[in-house]
Amino acid sequence: MDAKSIILDLKTSGLTSRQIAQMAGITDPAVHYIIKGQTKMVHRQTLFGLLKVHAAALKIAQKRLEATTHEIKHLEAQVDSLRLAETLRVL
Repeated sequence: MDAKSIILDLKTSGLTSRQIAQMAGITDPAVHYIIKGQTKMVHRQTLFGLLKVHAAALKIAQKRLEATTHEIKHLEAQVDSLRLAETLRVL
C-alpha cells in the first residue's frame, strides 16, 4: 500500500487531513502533496507514521465490527424469542 492509498483510506474512515498529519507526525501540506501526487518520493519516516495511523484505525474498525456483530447476534436472539412467544400465543 502506498502513502496516497493509506491517506485516502484514512480519509474514508472519517479522519481529516489535519488529523492524519498530526497522528502521523507529518505536516498538513505534506498530506496534501501526497494526495495530489506532487511528491515522487515519500520519506521512510512519513510512510512509517502513516502505517502506524492506518494500523491503529484498522484495530478500531475491527473492534467496532466485533461489537456490532455481538449486538446483531443479541438482537437476532431477541427476535427468535419474540417469534417463539408469538407462535405459542397463536397455539
